Order: sequence, then structure tokens, then C-alpha cells
Amino acid sequence: DTTVQVVVNKSTADYLGFTPEEAIGRKVSIFWNQPTEIVGVTEDFHYASMHQSIGNYCFNNSRDNQYIYLLVKVQSNNLPATINKLESTFKKIIPSTFEYTFLDQQLAQLYQTEERLTKVVLFFSGLAIFIACMGLYALAAFTAEQRIKELGIRKVMGASVFQLVVMLSKEFIGLVMIAFFIGIPLGYYLISNWMDGFAYKTNLDVAVFVVSGTLALIIAWITVSFESYKAARRNPVESLRV
Repeated sequence: DTTVQVVVNKSTADYLGFTPEEAIGRKVSIFWNQPTEIVGVTEDFHYASMHQSIGNYCFNNSRDNQYIYLLVKVQSNNLPATINKLESTFKKIIPSTFEYTFLDQQLAQLYQTEERLTKVVLFFSGLAIFIACMGLYALAAFTAEQRIKELGIRKVMGASVFQLVVMLSKEFIGLVMIAFFIGIPLGYYLISNWMDGFAYKTNLDVAVFVVSGTLALIIAWITVSFESYKAARRNPVESLRV
């Protein structure tokens, strides 16, 4: 009997036009026009990474295949002893090199590119935020020094420290807001292009941009307000002497 017995997934059964129940026992032509009998149907599962959608899979036990793999489910509490036992048993049957891999490690390798990209993005994002904060701080210090007499006069006229801080900070907050609204389309475009590489993805929620914009404003406010507060607390007499 040259009929090949196979197990297919549900997507393959659907592709062939059968329900899972109808597919069992059916003889179809899959392997180079060789008679093939479906003896089982599995639920759909991911055989590859999430970059690809679930395909039509067909599994058979080929005795002619030179690559033979055995899947073993083991407990992780004593792996060295378990591996040694498997190796000794394997060599009693097949006197050749015993090689093994872990399924979770193989699955993790499928997403190494994304993991590296995440680390790179986090590093340079943090670096960019640090440089931006240093630039804002320097610009705030320069602006405060240029307007030191104005601050002194306003303080003599009754302006509070809080009012002076708000006055100095609002200009920089406005710049951050402009940069944020310019960055939204660019960020949306880049993230959308990256997510297009996956078969399964979520929709970009506006909350992501709202939260990121709020955090940017808070960081900018803290950075600028620190220098603005120092300038506003300065003795107006000293400010007017400058």
C-alpha cells in the first residue's frame, strides 16, 4: 500500500472544502500525486513566527526522511539529569551523536530581530530625551539670564514666584507642543510600517500619542521649571544691579 497517512490542520481541511469530521478518512492528492489519506485534523496553531499567518499544514511520518526528530516534554526542575538519561537511552538505540535543542529557545530566536530593535530604540530614545532636556535646560538658563532685569522689576511690582515660573516656562512648553504635533504623523507612519511586518497586529490607539505627549510635556516642564524657579527666587535688588 503506497497510501500516505497524514494529519492536517483545520485550515488545510477548510482549504480542501471539508469540515474536520468530514476530512477524516478522505483520500486526496497532496504529495506529488501520491494517494494520501487524512487520518486526523488538528486545531490551527502557529508553526512559525507571528510575522506569518497560520498556513495550511500537513504532517506525515516519513520513514524515508533522513532527518528524524523526537519531541519530548520534560520538567525544568532537573534538566541536566533528564538530558543525560535521554542521551544514554538514545545511544543504546542509535549509536551516533546526540543533539538536542529547546523549543522555547527556538521560538525566542524567531523574535531576536525585534528584541535587538527594542533595545536599540530604548537606548537612543533615552539618549534623545537626555540631550533634549540638556538643551531645554541650557536654553532656559540663557533666557532667564537675558531677562533677569525684567524678572526683578516684575517681582518688585508684586509678581509671585509661581507667576514668574509660568511666564518663563510657557514659551518652552509651546515649543514642545509644536514639536509634538509635528512628530505625531511621523511617529504614526514609522510605527505603522513596522507593524506591517506582522500578520497579527493591533490598531494604533490615540491614547498612545496622548500619553507620550503628556510625558513629554511633564519632562519639559520639570526641566525648564527648575531653572525658572532659580531665576524667580533671585533677589530683585541683585537682578536690577546686573
